[in-house]
Amino acid sequence: VVSIKTPPQSRGTLVHQQDGLYSQLTVFDEEFRGTTYRFLKNDSNYSSAIIPGSPEIAFPYAELALTYPDMVENATSYLVLGGGAFTIPRHVHLDNPTITIDTVELEPYLLPIAAKYFELPTSSQLRNHTIDARVFLDQATTTYDVIFSDVMNSGLFTPPHLITVEFFERLKEILAPDGVAYLNYIGSLDTYGTSMTGSLIKTLTTVFPNYALIPITS
Repeated sequence: VVSIKTPPQSRGTLVHQQDGLYSQLTVFDEEFRGTTYRFLKNDSNYSSAIIPGSPEIAFPYAELALTYPDMVENATSYLVLGGGAFTIPRHVHLDNPTITIDTVELEPYLLPIAAKYFELPTSSQLRNHTIDARVFLDQATTTYDVIFSDVMNSGLFTPPHLITVEFFERLKEILAPDGVAYLNYIGSLDTYGTSMTGSLIKTLTTVFPNYALIPITS
């Protein structure tokens, strides 16, 4: 579980804008931390970013996507729920071109945007599924060594059906016995009482009792 903050709210230099099936999609370049970043904005929230021409990871939370070798030896399969600009699949592929990466992204217009503006490699190891993440899990017949859930929606919320007990139970069923699952969640660090983060952790730990909460800000 990860808590992050979004970058400044200006738009920078517009690169591309279109209406997606579910939201307005905007690509723009902007100076951030002294470097030119390319951002994808999904309605009101910053969905993804890269540093053009560089393999460097733009958002610190994404660095966790590459920590799986510390926990899973010789991983061969990786599932990403929520594509955005496909930066997680991009970084995992650049780090390990032999691993098979399935990405599940409901918005059909994002894959071509990622390929054209966010330097997504072309490879048979990268496979996209244009389907709701919950439906994909229910239909999945294979297991994955690593699962990274990154399904924050426009407005900085997680779709409710992707943070239920049933969702986590199905996630566990398709996770390899020695695998690792990551969940990116934007929220407060209040893990007690009736906070959203606290409620999420209570739900999560009914299925995954062994977890680490890693707070990250950008």
